[in-house]
Amino acid sequence: MRMRWWALLLPAALSACASDGKLQSPYARTPTLAQSVATTPQEVIEQELEPGEIQHFRRFLAQLPPVHRQALISVLSQMDEGQSGLTVVTHILPDSVFGQALADLSYRIGPGGAARFGKSFDERHLYRWDALKEAFDSGVDLNLMAGIIRSPRKGASCASDVVQSGELINEESEARCEEIALNDEPALTFSSNWNRAVVRMILAQRAYDAAPYQVQLMRAGKDREYYHQPKRTRYEMERYGRRLEDYERDHVCGAVYIGEDYALTAAHCLEGWRGYDGEFFEGRRIRAGTSDISRGGEVIPIKSVVIHESYKEGKAYAGYDIALLKLARAPNNPLISRTDLPKFPRNRLNSGTTLVQTGWGLTGATDNSQLARDLKGNLQQASDALLMGEMQLYDNARCDSNPAFKDKKVKVRYGQICVGSDEGVDACRGDSGGPLVLKRTGQLPVLIGIVSWGIGCGIEGRPAIYTDTGTFYTWILLAKSAARDGKIVYIK
Repeated sequence: MRMRWWALLLPAALSACASDGKLQSPYARTPTLAQSVATTPQEVIEQELEPGEIQHFRRFLAQLPPVHRQALISVLSQMDEGQSGLTVVTHILPDSVFGQALADLSYRIGPGGAARFGKSFDERHLYRWDALKEAFDSGVDLNLMAGIIRSPRKGASCASDVVQSGELINEESEARCEEIALNDEPALTFSSNWNRAVVRMILAQRAYDAAPYQVQLMRAGKDREYYHQPKRTRYEMERYGRRLEDYERDHVCGAVYIGEDYALTAAHCLEGWRGYDGEFFEGRRIRAGTSDISRGGEVIPIKSVVIHESYKEGKAYAGYDIALLKLARAPNNPLISRTDLPKFPRNRLNSGTTLVQTGWGLTGATDNSQLARDLKGNLQQASDALLMGEMQLYDNARCDSNPAFKDKKVKVRYGQICVGSDEGVDACRGDSGGPLVLKRTGQLPVLIGIVSWGIGCGIEGRPAIYTDTGTFYTWILLAKSAARDGKIVYIK
C-alpha cells in the first residue's frame, strides 16, 4: 500500500481503518477474534455486531410486533456478508423510526420476497437506502413500495401476497394498486430511484507476464482469518462502501524478487510488528509467479526480515523506506525471474528516463487514497490483475517545487527519487513496496526504485516519491548477511 500523506501524520495505529478495529494500521498486528457458529438468522446478524450494538439491536427488536420482527430478521439475514451488520448500525439503530418502517415494509414484502429484498443492497446499489428514506419521508404507500421491490412492472406494482387491510390482495385489488401507483408521483419517483441503472468503467493496462520479478506480500494464518470474519466485512462496507474481494483482503503490499531467496519491499509495509516476530512469520507470505493475485502462483513462507534501522514508523516521507525479505526457499517456477540491482544512486540515469512501474493497487485517481470513491465518484477497487505504466525519472527539484509538496512542506530526502507522469500514471494504495524498473533489451531489468509515498494518486502534474535502490546497494548486501531465521532484524 503506498503511503498517503494524511496517514503519515497520524500514529501508525490510526493510519487506516481496519484494512481496522475501527481505526487501525493495515500493517499492525491484529488479534484474531473468536467466532462462534451462528445457528439462527438473528445470530447471523449479531455475528457482525459489537457486544453493545447487540444489546441495542435486541431492545429495538423487542419493540416491534412479532410478525414485523420476524420479517426484518429474515431480510437482514439474507444480505451479503457484512451488509446486515452495517445496516443495523448505520440505518436502524440511529433512526428507530426508519427501522420500524423497514420492518413493516419487510413484512409487506412477505417471505417470498425476503431474499430478493435482502440482496438488493450490494455495493453497486447502496443508493437504494436513500431511495427508501425518501419514499418513507414522502409517505409512499408501503404496499406500493413492496410491489415495486418484489416485481417491478409498468414502473410500479403491488405484490399479490401483500397484506392490505388485513386481507391478501387479490388480482382485482392488485390491478387497482397498479393504477394508483402509475398516477402516484412519489411512488413513481421511488420506482425510478430504486431501479436506476448503475454503470462503472475502469480502464487499465494489464502487465500479464511482463513483470516476472513482481511478487506479492500477502496475509496468511490467523491474520488472514481475522480479515475474513463477518464483522470485518461489515467494517469494509462502512469504510469502502462495498464488500472487498478475497484477493483485496489478502493483499498487503507489492515486493520485488532480486534473486536466490531474497525479495525487497518498503519498510512501511512491515509496520506494527516490532516485538511480534513469531506472529509476523506466521501471518505473512510471499506469492510469486503470477500476474493474477486472485489465484495461481507459488506461495512461499518468509524466513527472515531486515528493516533499515533509520526508518521511522509512520514517516515514510523521511526516507529509508526499504526492507529485505529472506524467503524460506528460492522460487521454483519458470515464470519467475529476478531484477538486477543498481550500484549507484539513480543508477546514474538522466532525468526524463522512462521507467516501468507495476502493481495491484487502486485504479482510480484521488487526492486521498483512504477515501472510498475516486475523483470521478466511482468506488475504489484494487486490481487482481497486475497493472503496469510508464513513468519518468525527474530531478528532485520537480517534486520540491510542486505545489502539493510545498503545501505539505515536504521535500525529497536522502535515498529517495522523484518520479512522475504527465498522463497521470501513478502508484496508489496497494502498490507500495513494488518495483520501478529500467527495461533493457536482452538483459535483466534494473530495479531503480521501490514504491514509497505520495500525495494522492494519479493526479496529473503531481509526481511521487520512490526509494532509490541504488543508494542502498551496500545496505542490501549487509542485510543479506544480517538476516537471522525467525527474526525481524534492524540494521543501518
